[in-house]
Amino acid sequence: MKKILFATALLIYTVVAQAQPGGMPPAARQEQMKAAKIGFLTRELNLNEEEAQRFWPVYNKFDNERESHRRKMVALRLEVNDTDEQLTAKDAEAAIEQYLQLRQEEVDMEKKFYQAVKKVLPPEKVALLLQAEKRFQRELLRNLQQRREEKPPFRGR
Repeated sequence: MKKILFATALLIYTVVAQAQPGGMPPAARQEQMKAAKIGFLTRELNLNEEEAQRFWPVYNKFDNERESHRRKMVALRLEVNDTDEQLTAKDAEAAIEQYLQLRQEEVDMEKKFYQAVKKVLPPEKVALLLQAEKRFQRELLRNLQQRREEKPPFRGR
């Protein structure tokens, strides 16, 4: 158990350490972060081999869909925020409707995922999953913040 915890902490630290200018490419960082997340969730959910084999394909499919959906939401926000002129009432209403539709799709996607994951994990572990994801995000953000605070500001030459 200590080995898994150490490996997870090491992966998170490596991801954070590489998230600097001149570090590894974004795709490689993203893969490292996924590996850290897999280790973290496996440990937090205490998945045995059989559970892990059934759980990860379901989770990875959902996670990819969720990431694609988040990109749509970011694109909508950028589209609305990038305009230099005032939004017309019609444009504002359309943007709000589109945003609410995307939020509803997100909720529907999560419901579908939890229905699928209930078939491969016991209810106790399903309940732990959401908490574990939030803990992973908090830990990652905490590590990023620590790195920023430790790093001296760029002073140039």
